[in-house]
Amino acid sequence: MGITYNPADAKKTYNPGEYNASLNKSTVKATKEKGWQMVELEWRLFPTDGHPPIMQRDWIILEGEFNSLWKLEKMAKAWGKEDAYKNGTFDPADHIGESIIAVVRIRQDKKNGGEQNAITNYKPMQEHALEPGFSVSAALQAQIARAEAGVKEPVFAPDAATDDPPF
Repeated sequence: MGITYNPADAKKTYNPGEYNASLNKSTVKATKEKGWQMVELEWRLFPTDGHPPIMQRDWIILEGEFNSLWKLEKMAKAWGKEDAYKNGTFDPADHIGESIIAVVRIRQDKKNGGEQNAITNYKPMQEHALEPGFSVSAALQAQIARAEAGVKEPVFAPDAATDDPPF
């Protein structure tokens, strides 16, 4: 008796582009190698092609030579919290359950080999092309209901198995 699988299911990345994204979790931790303070974010991305939601992690390094404070600034601006960012008081944890647009690309994973999806930017929902009368809340709720029908657990993107940024 052998194992059963479908080789077509081996796709390691999903399509790059802009996704409606809802913040599920924000955790402050330290990077493994340098001990720098960072925020690990867990996002739920909603493909527009009817596929189930995708769980994607993102990391924002808050100090050190490889800090990614620029990404925290983009996120703050997307939520209209630029003043809080400039004052040093913006915290993604205050936005759990809120939505913005996540820009996703495919990058080469030098550490583990292969390709991975990565969030490279954040945009406000208003920048998304919306039809008159469109309700982001209602549309996301309908999309969540459609995508989760029959889905027991969300699927994490391949690099989500690590607890540290991929660098």
